Amino acid sequence: MKIRIVSLAVCVMFLTGFVNASSVGICSTCENSIIYVDDDNTGGPWEGTIEHPYQYIQDAIDNASKGNTVFVFAGIYNEKVRVNKTINLAGEDRNITIIDEGIRVDAYYVNITGFTVQNGSWKSGGFYVISSYCKISGNIITNCGDGIALVEYTSFNVISGNIIIDNCRNGINNWFGLSNNNIIKGNIITNNWYTGISLSGENNNISDNLISKNDVGINIRGSNIKIYENNIRNNKREGINLVSSDGNYLFKNYINNNGCEGLILENSYNNIISGNAVTNNKNGISLTKNSNHNIIEFNTISDQHYGIWTVLSSNNNLISNNKFIKNNCGLYLSNSTKNNVSFNNFRKNILNAFFINCNKTLWYGNFWNRPRLLPKVIFGLKIFNGRLGIPCINLDNHPAKKFITYNKTRNNNILFHLIKLTF
Repeated sequence: MKIRIVSLAVCVMFLTGFVNASSVGICSTCENSIIYVDDDNTGGPWEGTIEHPYQYIQDAIDNASKGNTVFVFAGIYNEKVRVNKTINLAGEDRNITIIDEGIRVDAYYVNITGFTVQNGSWKSGGFYVISSYCKISGNIITNCGDGIALVEYTSFNVISGNIIIDNCRNGINNWFGLSNNNIIKGNIITNNWYTGISLSGENNNISDNLISKNDVGINIRGSNIKIYENNIRNNKREGINLVSSDGNYLFKNYINNNGCEGLILENSYNNIISGNAVTNNKNGISLTKNSNHNIIEFNTISDQHYGIWTVLSSNNNLISNNKFIKNNCGLYLSNSTKNNVSFNNFRKNILNAFFINCNKTLWYGNFWNRPRLLPKVIFGLKIFNGRLGIPCINLDNHPAKKFITYNKTRNNNILFHLIKLTF
């Protein structure tokens, strides 16, 4: 057995910095001693002390008490670990402290950090979490089914600072029931076979993640979810997909170079999409299948085929204060009614805007490449019986006389007043 010395300072830092994570509500009445594990201790005795550590992680957990810390020295641990007690499980160095086969978490208020978790099965993944108020941070999760599986109404978990890479299904996924009130922050989620993050539930926060080279970046079904300050790029299909979702807030994301839509809403309503940079995807933002009453504002939308397009009865949406730059078509409205297009900048697009079969669209106060004193004509088509197309026009009767400088604290009452008057 290799003799190792763990400084008191390191232990104090670990116990104060990791155990007292207020975001997951650490148990304040639990014990706080440290149990050690070292795979090099092949001759015994195994007492869990620093001089005589356990050889296996599971033995240490089985002999731990509520609130203990199980500290695992670097090594390869070929075991399926089950954490069924409220403990802290910490690896010495996530690059060289390896759990082969995965971790199942059954207890509340469990914290796990500092491991490479690999080769978790298709059925259970790298982390298989059946509990709430847990924190999974600072790990590498690779070559599993799902990297992290949240199962059966798990809630109030924090997943932060992990590298989730090269998994056979999703980076993070929830199974069966909804998962609510979780925080997914500061992770690198890349090169997973399906989706980077696939989540159904309410009140989840997804922020500050790098999500790249997956099939889809983020797939959401739910409400009251905040998705912000993520870098979502180079995914094979959509950057973000909202399906049957309402009341979500997506802001300050960088959505770049995804193979299909940067962001697509399907049958989703009352969402706010604000302050995002959506660039160089096939299409920027798409609203489809009855995606109604959404607000799309203050976004920069550039270098795409369609900047924004609406289709299949996506009605009563507010498209305001956006920059449409260098798209083939800045805004394309199809078979959608009562949308409000106000105070946007259209610049250097091949075609600024076009519509097909759209009734009662309000165009107001947009900047169309240059200052205009007269109403701006927007061309479109009226199609009958799916074949015969008749040219028609809409008018922006009050186009902007100069390039619009956005003030994000502007009085929204103007826009909503216009919506009320028009619709």
